[in-house]
Amino acid sequence: MFDFLEYEFMQNTLILLLIISPVFGLLSTMVVNNKLAYFSDALGHSAYMGIALGLLIGMTTSSIIPILIFSSIFSILLVLIKRSFRESPDTVIGIISSISLALGIIILSNYGGIQKFSSLLVGDPLLVDKSELIYLLILGVTICIIFSIIYKKMILINIDKSLARSKGINPTKYEIIFTLIIAIAVSISINIIGVLLINSLFILPAATSKNISKNMKQYVIFSVTISVLSSIIGLLVSYYFAAYKLPTGASIVVICGLAYIVSLVIKKLNR
Repeated sequence: MFDFLEYEFMQNTLILLLIISPVFGLLSTMVVNNKLAYFSDALGHSAYMGIALGLLIGMTTSSIIPILIFSSIFSILLVLIKRSFRESPDTVIGIISSISLALGIIILSNYGGIQKFSSLLVGDPLLVDKSELIYLLILGVTICIIFSIIYKKMILINIDKSLARSKGINPTKYEIIFTLIIAIAVSISINIIGVLLINSLFILPAATSKNISKNMKQYVIFSVTISVLSSIIGLLVSYYFAAYKLPTGASIVVICGLAYIVSLVIKKLNR
């Protein structure tokens, strides 16, 4: 059963999933609670704009830095526009995402076309190397620490913003911090795992957990557990059914989706 561990690339991929899946499982709870389900997807698409801006200013050796810069600006704009104009998050995300993606495509068309950067969409976890695992581990630990610090405050903000303000909590400040965390997570990992897997891990674990949990503690624990198990099972499925050419990222997404369907059945039976 564990013969897949004989290969170094499979070992690296397993370690990668054990690092990122708990992080995305944690962040997923707040993404779903704050109705930011499309935010991670929009950030992924905005990455094309980040690359385009990087090329315009001569940053051709690495795409991570321009993606990180633009994603951070994108996340801050989201919060500020939502606060200033009282627009719904989905509307704001759609407007900014559409404009940034369109501008990115226009610019990239002069640098070999968007097809040259299509790997951002699907990624390939199997290509990760040990050097990337190190900075991803540092990133994961840092995000978990920051998340644990702001978690209760974010819960209170989500429940009652007026009560949060009365306790000296600035909702805008903490929403910006949280969206910046998401922006960093997406920017650092997008080249490795792609937009498809990132978006799924930001939504499906918490959405599944919400159907079967009875309190916030269970909600977080189940979300992390579902994210980790789905990632491992998806990796094993893609390995043992390699003859069917099942991409690892897509397999993980399908497993997450099946878990969500099972949770819906359980929720209905409990009712």
